[in-house]
Amino acid sequence: MLRAESDVETVEEAAVLECESWLSPRQSILHSIQQFKGTTPGTVFPARWGNRNAVLDPTHPALRTPHSQMTVTFSALTLRIVPKGLLYHPSIPVGPAPYNPKQDSGQVDVSVRVVMGANKFPSAVMRAKVASKIKNAMSLVVTRGAYVEENAEGKPKIEFREKDASRDWIRNGYTYVFHPPPELYRMPYQTLIPIVRKLLGTARYRGQKLEDLWPAEEHRARGLHPQTTSLAIDPHKSDRADKMTKGP
Repeated sequence: MLRAESDVETVEEAAVLECESWLSPRQSILHSIQQFKGTTPGTVFPARWGNRNAVLDPTHPALRTPHSQMTVTFSALTLRIVPKGLLYHPSIPVGPAPYNPKQDSGQVDVSVRVVMGANKFPSAVMRAKVASKIKNAMSLVVTRGAYVEENAEGKPKIEFREKDASRDWIRNGYTYVFHPPPELYRMPYQTLIPIVRKLLGTARYRGQKLEDLWPAEEHRARGLHPQTTSLAIDPHKSDRADKMTKGP
Protein backbone atom coordinates (compact mmCIF):
# COMPACT_ATOMS: atom_id res chain seq x y z
CA MET A 1 0.00 0.00 0.00
CA LEU A 2 1.41 3.38 -1.03
CA ARG A 3 1.47 6.17 1.52
CA ALA A 4 0.00 9.51 0.59
CA GLU A 5 2.38 12.42 -0.04
CA SER A 6 1.09 14.14 3.11
CA ASP A 7 1.95 11.05 5.17
CA VAL A 8 5.48 11.07 3.78
CA GLU A 9 5.89 14.73 4.63
CA THR A 10 4.62 14.11 8.18
CA VAL A 11 7.16 11.34 8.68
CA GLU A 12 9.94 13.55 7.35
CA GLU A 13 8.90 16.48 9.56
CA ALA A 14 9.06 14.18 12.58
CA ALA A 15 12.55 13.05 11.50
CA VAL A 16 13.66 16.69 11.24
CA LEU A 17 12.40 17.45 14.75
CA GLU A 18 14.17 14.39 16.11
CA CYS A 19 17.39 15.39 14.34
CA GLU A 20 17.17 18.88 15.84
CA SER A 21 16.94 17.35 19.32
CA TRP A 22 20.04 15.24 18.59
CA LEU A 23 21.90 18.41 17.56
CA SER A 24 21.15 20.19 20.82
CA PRO A 25 24.36 21.76 22.27
CA ARG A 26 23.55 20.10 25.61
CA GLN A 27 24.06 16.66 24.05
CA SER A 28 27.80 16.87 23.39
CA ILE A 29 31.08 18.40 24.54
CA LEU A 30 31.54 19.62 20.97
CA HIS A 31 28.54 21.90 20.76
CA SER A 32 28.09 22.35 17.03
CA ILE A 33 29.51 22.87 13.59
CA GLN A 34 29.45 26.59 12.87
CA GLN A 35 29.84 28.04 9.38
CA PHE A 36 30.67 31.72 9.77
CA LYS A 37 30.87 34.23 6.98
CA GLY A 38 34.42 34.14 5.70
CA THR A 39 34.99 30.42 6.38
CA THR A 40 35.14 29.77 2.63
CA PRO A 41 37.41 32.42 1.07
CA GLY A 42 36.56 31.63 -2.56
CA THR A 43 34.24 29.71 -4.84
CA VAL A 44 34.34 26.19 -6.26
CA PHE A 45 33.43 27.60 -9.69
CA PRO A 46 34.52 27.83 -12.43
CA ALA A 47 35.46 24.17 -12.24
CA ARG A 48 38.55 24.40 -14.46
CA TRP A 49 40.95 22.27 -12.47
CA GLY A 50 44.54 23.46 -12.68
CA ASN A 51 43.84 27.00 -13.94
CA ARG A 52 46.65 28.74 -12.04
CA ASN A 53 45.51 32.23 -12.94
CA ALA A 54 42.10 31.79 -11.37
CA VAL A 55 42.81 30.10 -8.03
CA LEU A 56 43.62 31.88 -4.79
CA ASP A 57 47.07 30.30 -4.48
CA PRO A 58 48.67 29.56 -7.90
CA THR A 59 51.68 27.99 -6.15
CA HIS A 60 49.70 25.37 -4.23
CA PRO A 61 51.18 21.89 -4.84
CA ALA A 62 47.70 20.41 -5.18
CA LEU A 63 47.51 21.95 -8.65
CA ARG A 64 49.66 19.02 -9.77
CA THR A 65 47.49 16.46 -7.98
CA PRO A 66 44.96 14.52 -10.09
CA HIS A 67 41.40 15.56 -9.38
CA SER A 68 40.41 11.95 -8.67
CA GLN A 69 42.75 11.72 -5.68
CA MET A 70 40.74 14.37 -3.84
CA THR A 71 37.38 12.81 -4.64
CA VAL A 72 35.56 10.08 -2.72
CA THR A 73 32.27 8.44 -3.70
CA PHE A 74 30.22 6.13 -1.53
CA SER A 75 26.63 5.01 -2.18
CA ALA A 76 26.16 7.64 -4.92
CA LEU A 77 27.17 10.56 -2.67
CA THR A 78 30.40 12.21 -3.82
CA LEU A 79 32.69 14.33 -1.65
CA ARG A 80 35.56 16.40 -3.04
CA ILE A 81 38.01 17.94 -0.61
CA VAL A 82 39.39 21.14 -2.09
CA PRO A 83 42.36 22.92 -0.47
CA LYS A 84 41.21 26.48 0.13
CA GLY A 85 44.16 27.71 -1.92
CA LEU A 86 42.58 26.00 -4.94
CA LEU A 87 39.28 27.83 -4.61
CA TYR A 88 38.62 30.41 -7.31
CA HIS A 89 38.55 34.13 -6.75
CA PRO A 90 34.96 35.13 -5.93
CA SER A 91 33.20 37.85 -7.87
CA ILE A 92 32.59 39.60 -4.55
CA PRO A 93 35.57 39.49 -2.13
CA VAL A 94 34.93 37.45 1.00
CA GLY A 95 35.65 39.33 4.21
CA PRO A 96 37.18 37.81 7.35
CA ALA A 97 35.01 35.81 9.73
CA PRO A 98 33.30 38.12 12.23
CA TYR A 99 34.50 38.19 15.79
CA ASN A 100 32.31 36.03 17.99
CA PRO A 101 32.76 36.66 21.72
CA LYS A 102 30.69 33.54 22.49
CA GLN A 103 32.91 31.21 20.50
CA ASP A 104 34.33 28.49 22.72
CA SER A 105 36.24 25.23 22.61
CA GLY A 106 33.05 23.30 21.89
CA GLN A 107 32.63 24.88 18.48
CA VAL A 108 33.93 23.38 15.23
CA ASP A 109 34.32 25.51 12.10
CA VAL A 110 34.09 23.87 8.69
CA SER A 111 33.77 25.01 5.10
CA VAL A 112 31.05 23.15 3.17
CA ARG A 113 29.49 23.56 -0.24
CA VAL A 114 26.72 21.35 -1.64
CA VAL A 115 26.59 21.44 -5.44
CA MET A 116 23.22 20.63 -7.01
CA GLY A 117 22.18 21.23 -10.61
CA ALA A 118 18.72 22.62 -11.33
CA ASN A 119 18.14 19.78 -13.80
CA LYS A 120 18.23 17.21 -10.97
CA PHE A 121 17.04 19.48 -8.17
CA PRO A 122 14.50 21.83 -9.80
CA SER A 123 13.03 23.12 -6.53
CA ALA A 124 14.85 25.60 -4.29
CA VAL A 125 13.09 23.98 -1.32
CA MET A 126 14.43 20.59 -2.39
CA ARG A 127 17.99 21.95 -2.71
CA ALA A 128 17.81 23.62 0.69
CA LYS A 129 16.54 20.44 2.34
CA VAL A 130 19.26 18.25 0.82
CA ALA A 131 22.00 20.69 1.85
CA SER A 132 20.58 20.84 5.37
CA LYS A 133 20.46 17.05 5.68
CA ILE A 134 24.10 16.68 4.66
CA LYS A 135 25.22 19.34 7.12
CA ASN A 136 23.12 17.85 9.91
CA ALA A 137 24.58 14.39 9.29
CA MET A 138 28.09 15.87 9.36
CA SER A 139 27.34 17.63 12.62
CA LEU A 140 25.99 14.45 14.23
CA VAL A 141 29.09 12.48 13.25
CA VAL A 142 31.58 15.18 14.26
CA THR A 143 29.98 16.46 17.45
CA ARG A 144 28.29 13.31 18.76
CA GLY A 145 30.11 10.41 17.11
CA ALA A 146 26.91 9.20 15.45
CA TYR A 147 26.81 5.74 13.87
CA VAL A 148 24.09 3.24 12.95
CA GLU A 149 23.53 -0.31 14.11
CA GLU A 150 20.60 -2.72 14.09
CA ASN A 151 18.30 -2.88 17.09
CA ALA A 152 16.69 -6.02 18.52
CA GLU A 153 14.08 -5.97 15.74
CA GLY A 154 16.77 -5.80 13.06
CA LYS A 155 15.97 -2.20 12.19
CA PRO A 156 18.71 0.45 11.79
CA LYS A 157 19.02 2.71 14.81
CA ILE A 158 21.15 5.81 15.27
CA GLU A 159 23.51 5.59 18.23
CA PHE A 160 26.06 8.03 19.65
CA ARG A 161 29.59 7.40 20.90
CA GLU A 162 31.15 10.36 22.67
CA LYS A 163 34.72 9.10 22.22
CA ASP A 164 34.23 9.41 18.44
CA ALA A 165 33.14 13.06 18.68
CA SER A 166 36.25 14.85 17.47
CA ARG A 167 37.55 17.73 15.38
CA ASP A 168 39.78 15.15 13.71
CA TRP A 169 36.90 14.23 11.41
CA ILE A 170 37.49 17.57 9.66
CA ARG A 171 40.82 18.54 8.10
CA ASN A 172 41.72 22.20 8.42
CA GLY A 173 42.37 24.19 5.28
CA TYR A 174 39.87 22.38 3.05
CA THR A 175 36.44 23.09 1.63
CA TYR A 176 34.18 20.02 1.65
CA VAL A 177 32.27 19.96 -1.64
CA PHE A 178 29.38 17.48 -1.78
CA HIS A 179 27.65 16.32 -4.98
CA PRO A 180 24.46 14.55 -3.84
CA PRO A 181 22.12 12.35 -5.89
CA PRO A 182 18.39 13.25 -6.06
CA GLU A 183 17.44 10.25 -3.92
CA LEU A 184 19.12 11.88 -0.93
CA TYR A 185 16.03 14.12 -0.68
CA ARG A 186 14.02 11.18 0.70
CA MET A 187 16.93 9.35 2.33
CA PRO A 188 16.49 8.74 6.09
CA TYR A 189 19.27 9.71 8.47
CA GLN A 190 19.72 6.03 9.34
CA THR A 191 20.98 5.58 5.77
CA LEU A 192 22.74 8.93 5.35
CA ILE A 193 24.83 8.93 8.53
CA PRO A 194 26.89 5.80 7.68
CA ILE A 195 27.54 7.24 4.21
CA VAL A 196 28.72 10.60 5.56
CA ARG A 197 30.78 8.87 8.24
CA LYS A 198 32.52 6.75 5.61
CA LEU A 199 33.18 9.76 3.36
CA LEU A 200 34.61 11.90 6.17
CA GLY A 201 36.88 9.10 7.39
CA THR A 202 38.21 8.32 3.91
CA ALA A 203 38.64 12.02 3.07
CA ARG A 204 40.64 12.52 6.25
CA TYR A 205 42.93 9.64 5.31
CA ARG A 206 43.41 10.88 1.75
CA GLY A 207 44.02 14.45 2.88
CA GLN A 208 46.79 13.31 5.21
CA LYS A 209 48.40 11.17 2.50
CA LEU A 210 48.28 14.04 0.01
CA GLU A 211 49.82 16.45 2.49
CA ASP A 212 52.64 13.95 3.07
CA LEU A 213 53.15 13.72 -0.70
CA TRP A 214 53.11 17.42 -1.57
CA PRO A 215 56.61 18.31 -0.24
CA ALA A 216 58.07 15.69 -2.59
CA GLU A 217 56.01 17.17 -5.42
CA GLU A 218 57.56 20.55 -4.67
CA HIS A 219 61.05 19.09 -5.06
CA ARG A 220 60.14 17.43 -8.34
CA ALA A 221 58.68 20.68 -9.64
CA ARG A 222 62.06 22.31 -9.05
CA GLY A 223 63.79 19.61 -11.08
CA LEU A 224 65.35 17.80 -8.13
CA HIS A 225 63.43 14.60 -8.89
CA PRO A 226 62.29 14.53 -12.53
CA GLN A 227 60.44 11.22 -12.23
CA THR A 228 56.71 11.42 -11.60
CA THR A 229 54.70 9.43 -9.12
CA SER A 230 51.07 9.19 -8.18
CA LEU A 231 49.35 8.48 -4.92
CA ALA A 232 47.91 4.98 -4.80
CA ILE A 233 44.93 4.80 -2.48
CA ASP A 234 44.07 1.40 -1.06
CA PRO A 235 40.44 1.66 0.15
CA HIS A 236 40.88 -1.40 2.37
CA LYS A 237 43.94 0.10 3.99
CA SER A 238 41.99 3.32 4.41
CA ASP A 239 39.27 1.47 6.27
CA ARG A 240 41.75 -0.16 8.60
CA ALA A 241 43.57 3.10 9.24
CA ASP A 242 40.33 4.88 10.09
CA LYS A 243 38.64 3.03 12.90
CA MET A 244 36.16 5.83 13.44
CA THR A 245 34.41 5.10 10.14
CA LYS A 246 32.95 1.97 11.70
CA GLY A 247 30.55 1.25 14.49
CA PRO A 248 31.40 -0.98 17.45
